[in-house]
Amino acid sequence: MQKMRDRAQAGVGQASNAYAAMQRQADQLRTTVKAFQTDVLAPADAPSTGDVARRVTLQLRHDELLRTQASLEERVDELADLAQQIAAVRAELSRLPTGVPEADTGRLSELTELMRQRLTATRFGSYDVKELSLDQDSLRPSRAGFDLDTDVSASDVVRIKVAYLDAVRVTGQTFNRHPGLLVLDEPRQQDIDPVDYAAMLQYLARSSEYGGQTIITSATPRAELDQLISSTSGHLTDIGEARLLQPDSSSDPLDSD
Repeated sequence: MQKMRDRAQAGVGQASNAYAAMQRQADQLRTTVKAFQTDVLAPADAPSTGDVARRVTLQLRHDELLRTQASLEERVDELADLAQQIAAVRAELSRLPTGVPEADTGRLSELTELMRQRLTATRFGSYDVKELSLDQDSLRPSRAGFDLDTDVSASDVVRIKVAYLDAVRVTGQTFNRHPGLLVLDEPRQQDIDPVDYAAMLQYLARSSEYGGQTIITSATPRAELDQLISSTSGHLTDIGEARLLQPDSSSDPLDSD
């Protein structure tokens, strides 16, 4: 659609320029015709109005051509500068290394393996975890020919996201490129099986033992959470039925006072 609009605008511009040129030519012709009419009615020894009009028209045309020439010279200079910039950018691109550096390939392989291990621990079941990899451009989980948000169950989408984020956290900490903090808001929102949720909490707790911290919010009952994190070093803070955001009771929007 954008290309079509660009072509349409270019066509309109060309038509406008052509119309303006035709108007100028018509004006010149009208001036010449009027001059000839004046010469026919003028005395024989009077200066030729047609000759004067022709000279004035030629001078105006000459001035217009000079302005056009100057404008074209400016455009040529701009194109020359642009050509130099393009050549410089191409030279810089040619100096860039081709492919993925070996060190980065190793890190990506490590990250992918960590993600697959975590998915296996939480019984990821939509397909073989070996089919899941990292996209070389976006560096996000991908499966060739599929959309991760639609080709798996809702609970497996959560499994992938949590496993990926934790793998990024662990890999980043290894190279001092991640602060180690991971915040998850109710990762059990898609009714993940308690056994799988416990496995998720366990690997998150293990990852936090290397100088990191994981903060998780959950609406799971306290008794069940105590059982799920019993084998981890996690700490549970129960805020009960209260909410972090409370309505302001000091003013009533219906109060007419």
